[in-house]
Parts: sequence; structure tokens; C-alpha cells
Amino acid sequence: CKIITNFEYDILKKILNEIDFNNEEFKNFFSNNYFKHYPNKNIFGRRLLWYLLVRVLKPEIVIESGIDKGLGSCLLIYAQYKNSLEVSKNFEFIGTDLKKKDNFFFNIENKNFNNFRFIFKDTLDFLSKFNEKKKIIYISDAEHNYNFEIKEFNLIKKNLDIGSIIISDNNSGSLSDFSISNKKNLIYFYEKPKNFWHSGGVTSVSYFY
Repeated sequence: CKIITNFEYDILKKILNEIDFNNEEFKNFFSNNYFKHYPNKNIFGRRLLWYLLVRVLKPEIVIESGIDKGLGSCLLIYAQYKNSLEVSKNFEFIGTDLKKKDNFFFNIENKNFNNFRFIFKDTLDFLSKFNEKKKIIYISDAEHNYNFEIKEFNLIKKNLDIGSIIISDNNSGSLSDFSISNKKNLIYFYEKPKNFWHSGGVTSVSYFY
């Protein structure tokens, strides 16, 4: 994140400390279903990088494709809420998924921030009709295959204003090829879980558009 944003480590660490369930304001963005499943765990992993980038770069819109149960959405919406406290802008979150999942983790009834939309339809269909051009952080976490992701990136490209970035929650190579063809920088982030069956995900970040 320091490489991408040029922010000092101490500042980034301070921002990361905002993610704290002892903070009632933060806790309010999570539903009771989250605490039923994960009462004593921090399972955010690579999503912490998403949070940092949203807080530092302050995109007008965050779009997350493939929200699943809304775990990442909780962090991203909270980040946009925090951004709105610092800057007088209409920060927004849009999440897409083919189907709404049971036991949603985001608290849609939180009292702090309501500028979010969940769109339960095909992501490519949504992007083909999406015509806003703004500073956007786009997070691809829907169908994890090369061809789908390339279609996503080609569709969102028209909407990316100066300072936008694309994050891929998958190491298919699609964002690497897209970055090369569009002459953009690319960096990889490797998750290193402890005491877990999965070796961890690989997140790639393409910047700046």
C-alpha cells in the first residue's frame, strides 16, 4: 500500500487500527450473523489492503463484484463512511452478485451510512449499463476465471477517472495482461494465513487510471 500510495507506514498503520471491534462505531456495520459465525476471529486477510486503499485514495465510488455474504462489503462501506467524515463528498459503495446469500454479514440497518447499493444481477450486465465516470476503486471478486475478468475490466475502463484503480481477488493473470495492454503499474499482495487449511489468496492491484 505504501508503494501504491506513497503514504508513510505510520499513517497507514494508524488507519489500519480503525478496524477494531472494541470500537462500537465500527462494530455497528456488522450484522448479528457475523458475530454468530466469527465471535473471536479477525478473518479479513487481504481485505485489509482493500480498506487501506479506499481510505487513502478516497474514491468517489467503490464497486465490488461478487459480494457473497458481504464480509468485504462491511470494510469497504465503513471506509467510505470514514472518508465522508473527513471530506465533504458523496462517497458511494456498489456491490454486485448474482444472488443474495443467507446470513448476510453487513448490517444494512446501521445508523451511520446509507449511501450503498447491492445489485443482485449479472455483473457484466450491470457494467454494460453503468455510465458514471468517476474516481473508482473496482474490486473483482465474482467469477474467478480469466475470460470473465477481462470482460469486467474492459467494461469498467470507460468509467475510470484519474486516480482510479482495479483490484483482482484472483491470480488468473487477467489483470496483469490488462495492465500491460493499458500501460499501467501492477503489484501483487500475498496472503499468509496462520493455522488455516488454505495457503492464502493473491491480490493484484493495477494503478493508476
